[in-house]
Amino acid sequence: MPAHDTSRPVTVRGTEIVSTDPRQRYREKIARITLDSMVQFVGLLDAEGTVLEINKVALDAVGLKLSDVEGKPFWTTFWWQVSPEINQGIREAIARAKGNVKS
Repeated sequence: MPAHDTSRPVTVRGTEIVSTDPRQRYREKIARITLDSMVQFVGLLDAEGTVLEINKVALDAVGLKLSDVEGKPFWTTFWWQVSPEINQGIREAIARAKGNVKS
């Protein structure tokens, strides 16, 4: 007899995991739980610097929802509006990560 009932959903940090979740959906949920478990500000961008994901800690710290920043260039988000130099620095870092600029 299993130690727990695998037919019932399990909720971890607000994300419900169900035994019938397709493998890809299960992986997405585990990634979300992992991101939201981190105490650091963490984001996931595409190669162009477009926001794909931001963890809950970073969003809650500034009172935003993922939908407020998802799909936007990272350098246009709240966190990088401190100064023009800081903003330019993050743009250059994204370009370097993509391989468009040599350091």
